[in-house]
Amino acid sequence: GHQVVNRYVPYWQSVNREVFKGGNYFFILGGEAMDKEDWNGAIQSFHFALDKGSKLTKARAAYNLAVMAEMRGDINSALGWIQKSIELYSKYKWSNSSEIVMVNEYFDVLKMRLVAVNKLSEQLNDE
Repeated sequence: GHQVVNRYVPYWQSVNREVFKGGNYFFILGGEAMDKEDWNGAIQSFHFALDKGSKLTKARAAYNLAVMAEMRGDINSALGWIQKSIELYSKYKWSNSSEIVMVNEYFDVLKMRLVAVNKLSEQLNDE
């Protein structure tokens, strides 16, 4: 019964996202803000990391900002931030392939989420 309903009725599903919370003063502050559910404080800290950090820190900060945008339900902004992260990683000749794979996989997840959100929006507007 529930499986049939879930095909046709939107429902919430909890997911976990990795974020960078250490290795940089602003990431530590942002992580502490997230632990306190101070989302605006976390966003501000990640913006500081983006403005003031090394190339790698900037790439990671853009990734964190993508996660924060997704949490707010702003998938378009999240896609913009993850594309910025990918761009910054490409400028940084760094070979940690697992981190780059994670960022690219998250980009794919966000693209699928945008398709789903747009489909739901179309369905709701048809009524």
